[in-house]
Amino acid sequence: MDEHKLWLQGICNLQQVTNVLSFAKTADTPPSNEQILPGCQRVEIFTGGKIQLEDREFGRGTILWHSPGDRLNYFCDPAALFSCVTLVFKVKDDRHLMPRISRWDPDSPISVEDFFLESRKLYFNCQNDFELLAFYLGTILLRQICLRPAINPDACYSSKMKIILRMFTYEDPEALSIKAISAKTGISISHIHYLFNRELNCTPHHYILRKRMLHAQTLLQSNCPIKDIALRCGFQRTEAFYKAFHAAFRMTPGDYRKQNGNIRS
Repeated sequence: MDEHKLWLQGICNLQQVTNVLSFAKTADTPPSNEQILPGCQRVEIFTGGKIQLEDREFGRGTILWHSPGDRLNYFCDPAALFSCVTLVFKVKDDRHLMPRISRWDPDSPISVEDFFLESRKLYFNCQNDFELLAFYLGTILLRQICLRPAINPDACYSSKMKIILRMFTYEDPEALSIKAISAKTGISISHIHYLFNRELNCTPHHYILRKRMLHAQTLLQSNCPIKDIALRCGFQRTEAFYKAFHAAFRMTPGDYRKQNGNIRS
């Protein structure tokens, strides 16, 4: 069977969404050897840190699609820190119909965090229509895995701006700074400022801050301590993180976490 047809069959195989959650591995979190049960598939999209799988290292933007029988034992180093968002589906067919390992499309108009926050909101507000939600979220995942539109959503950006924006798909939020972007792309800091002002009508600092705040919203719906979240979002001082978060959302990280409960590990 054609690979793309098989993947389409895999999306149609999703019957219901049974959970949408955020997870952050900390130094105190023991390694998991959980096995995926029959009738269930689990999609994990990594938002930070590194994991080891099949003698390869994977990081932010990696999509792992687990089917029944798979075990979540891909991280071998107990001290390794990472974070991911997870969607759990009820399925009709237990076979591996989707690719086990893929990557978030760097040209996607939505980030992993955008996808998670919308999925989480819809999951708790879909009026029990979990079958329709499964199809909707499945088609978005299918677009990330195999579809590349003829006209990319960032086609209006210059080639240098595209290189910069794609860094936000695969680089951890705490590693993103104007200096780091300049060092990795070879584009001068002054020219980066010029590109952001001309093409995004904002400063690089404000764009990076928005991305970090999206990441913080996602992590706050996990069991990760707020102090650790501050560090994972690039803030060396927790006080600075509180100040930035309150300025962005008019509430503290703790209040945001209370309002977006149902935290599960």
